[in-house]
Amino acid sequence: MEPKRLKSSAEPWARVIIVNHNSGPLLQACINALSLQTISQFDTVIIDNASSDGSAEALRLPDSRFRLHRAGANLGFAAANNLGAADCGADWIVTLNPDTVPGPTWLEELRHATLRHPGAKMFGSTQIDARKPGLVDGFGDVYSVFGTAWRGASGWPVAALPPDDREVFAPCAAAALYAREAFASAGGFDESFFWYVEDVDLGFRLRLRGERCIEVRRAEVLHYGAVSAQPDSDFFVFHSQRNRLWVLLKNVPSPLAVDMAKSSRARMPAE
Repeated sequence: MEPKRLKSSAEPWARVIIVNHNSGPLLQACINALSLQTISQFDTVIIDNASSDGSAEALRLPDSRFRLHRAGANLGFAAANNLGAADCGADWIVTLNPDTVPGPTWLEELRHATLRHPGAKMFGSTQIDARKPGLVDGFGDVYSVFGTAWRGASGWPVAALPPDDREVFAPCAAAALYAREAFASAGGFDESFFWYVEDVDLGFRLRLRGERCIEVRRAEVLHYGAVSAQPDSDFFVFHSQRNRLWVLLKNVPSPLAVDMAKSSRARMPAE
């Protein structure tokens, strides 16, 4: 039995931005799942970062809510999302990776969460490992006092997750929701990051402005991960490590950074 869809309205509630770079057939699978959402008040822009695998050429757009924009170069994740958000007239911006498959009620659950938590400006999704659906891929971004970041609950059994929404540090941008005015006032993603950890940076900056992030338990997406770049590639290692350092240098208040450095030295083994 197909899920009941909410009635459409003249204006989109949210803009979904999908940044594609050589995602292969996963891009079409993501678009197909997005077109079947139980809520239809959204528009979608797919920013293609000069893919060379034919994924943009092979893409079939389901209806007028979807459009493809060819960037002409690999702008990176941060700049491409900012480009997709530039002409957004909706109140909410959604970032969605092309290697995700959103469940049919995913957007509806995110929208209901904004009503349950009217003061929050950031919302994250429950990411389930697409290759091992019994395991969690991520339940929000976590930031340590030692300056490291990771996806919360990664590798946990899905059954071990809490049954309801929880506050987390920041959303993982593989499937995240941001209030447009908060996103814009913070300047969007920092384009110098290019790829990786830019979501932690944006979440940190919004946190410093007093904003909160809610992880929405019932907003589920399957996530493949490691499609555009392998975790052991030079590209991944360089950008992920460099950008983690940038997050710390940019955002951690100086007194706290000094305390973090002292704590790190205190934990080093004696020579």
